Amino acid sequence: MDHRPREEKCRYRREHRDGGCFRFLFRLFVVVVLGVLLLKFVLRDQFPIGALRDSVGVVRVDGPIYDSTAAAKALREMGKDKHVKAVVVRIDSPGGSVGASEEIYRGVVRLREKSKKPVIISMGNVAASGGYYIAVAGQEIFANAGTITGSIGVIATDFNIEEILKRVGVKPEIIKSGEHKDGGSPLREMTPEERHLIQDVIFDMYRQFMRTVLSARHKQIEKAMADHPADFVTILGPERTKKPGGAIEFDAFTTGTIAAQAGATTETETALRQMADGRVFSGEQALKLGLIDQIGTYYDAVERAGKLGGLGESPTIFERTAERSWPAMLGANARRFLQEVSGSGASVEYRSGAN
Repeated sequence: MDHRPREEKCRYRREHRDGGCFRFLFRLFVVVVLGVLLLKFVLRDQFPIGALRDSVGVVRVDGPIYDSTAAAKALREMGKDKHVKAVVVRIDSPGGSVGASEEIYRGVVRLREKSKKPVIISMGNVAASGGYYIAVAGQEIFANAGTITGSIGVIATDFNIEEILKRVGVKPEIIKSGEHKDGGSPLREMTPEERHLIQDVIFDMYRQFMRTVLSARHKQIEKAMADHPADFVTILGPERTKKPGGAIEFDAFTTGTIAAQAGATTETETALRQMADGRVFSGEQALKLGLIDQIGTYYDAVERAGKLGGLGESPTIFERTAERSWPAMLGANARRFLQEVSGSGASVEYRSGAN
């Protein structure tokens, strides 16, 4: 029998009841929060939430470009979203694989053509090689004064571990269906013929790169040449007088070929080819050469997009954060090393040679 006074027993029951309610509510809160987070991750890709009011959409291209999936998907969604009136593509990348860079480039072009929405490019610390390839798809290009810009060209890297294998007593046995099936293998030295074949591929990709940039930027380059002729000589230096045969890029195509395809003058083609030897420029230099349109920050680009989209100078920003796949998270050098030692051949990329 409980001999505690009635008042003490009532207080005990009340405290016990209140504590139980608190624990129940806390557990319910935890379950609801976890449920919301789970739904967010599970349903985010299947049922993406669009902008809730008229906005400037932002798509980011960050780091080495080896996977185009997230950026390409974001571009498609921005094009379809009726509340996104203009788009800023923020690029901070040294480039990457040719295929991924081209897919994102085509995604920007498709967004502009199908939705008719203004697309402004904002370049961060670096927009080199594949990063710059994507940039020329935009309506206007903004960069900071110190943005590393350019590195127009293609690079292929390959490792040769034949001597290492000999030292450890490992002899690879290769069975193949064709003479060049193991071309670029790290297990043996590349033959002169294989080097020639790969060089042909590099030159073809280089011609594609040149044609893309010249088609998009020839008017700006022509204007820069007319407005600042001395800057071309100062910035490009003695390389301004490169002659066919004096540099490898002159072996890629006959002068005038790309100009005819891009609707540009031969003089403009020659000027771009002298820039497109893999070198990089600062944002200020790129402006003087016609490679970009304005010196400005990310928010300057957003304001410009807002104006063009009819949203004024202080538009709402809408951005969907996309998860990066594990290949994209690997360091560029680590990824290339894994590719080479796995025997998948030479890595051909639109990327800055310094990365």
